Amino acid sequence: MRHLKSHEAYYYLTKERYEVDCLSKDRTGRLHLYQVVWDNSDANTMERETRALNSAEQELGITGKIIMPLEYVTRQWSNA
Repeated sequence: MRHLKSHEAYYYLTKERYEVDCLSKDRTGRLHLYQVVWDNSDANTMERETRALNSAEQELGITGKIIMPLEYVTRQWSNA
């Protein structure tokens, strides 16, 4: 069986020194940005995470996504 590498993953630091959790490149060379926010109830946290993602989107010319694992885990747990 051959293993095909599908994505390379990095973190991204903007020119303003804001950090985005994941910048990945797929096999075709397309870039993807992901910012992970565990708890979105704190307005300061959301502002900081969104600011970093917006800055990276502008620098790279791509649209990113915010991922909220706690929301996913809570939803999955309540459906069990």
